[in-house]
Amino acid sequence: MKRIAIGLAVVAAAGLGLTVRVIDASASAPRAVSYYIVGTWPDDIGFGSGGWVLWSNGYVKALNGAPYYGNGLKYHLNNFVGMVGDPHDAGYWLITSTGKAYAFGAVCNGNPLEARNGDPKFNVIGGIYPVGSSGEGFSMVTLKGRVYQFVCPPIGD
Repeated sequence: MKRIAIGLAVVAAAGLGLTVRVIDASASAPRAVSYYIVGTWPDDIGFGSGGWVLWSNGYVKALNGAPYYGNGLKYHLNNFVGMVGDPHDAGYWLITSTGKAYAFGAVCNGNPLEARNGDPKFNVIGGIYPVGSSGEGFSMVTLKGRVYQFVCPPIGD
């Protein structure tokens, strides 16, 4: 019962936009874990006037009518740094500081992204859209300003 009460307090604090500090007592030595908001994205597909909020642990909150496609909690990471919505399909990508992109919804018709100019391994600080004048995908940006483009393969490839 105590675990449920603590979980509800964390969800309530998260809903208010507060930084949440959780003590992990399951480890050999308790440690503080901080989860915080790292990104937002408007619902530009037209489902509503809302959007999404991403927390560093992969938790996604849909706001004001935006559809919910899933979150990154199952990956047990605390290095999510941004998200990019897909205006062509229903979904979004969640991006980590190590250059991983996790797709949720119908992005890329279920196909993996193709890296146009390599892929970053560290120091990713977020993602931007659009990739260019046409095509589906996004770009990751690193701390030093380097931009890495990712695109969906054309349908039929």
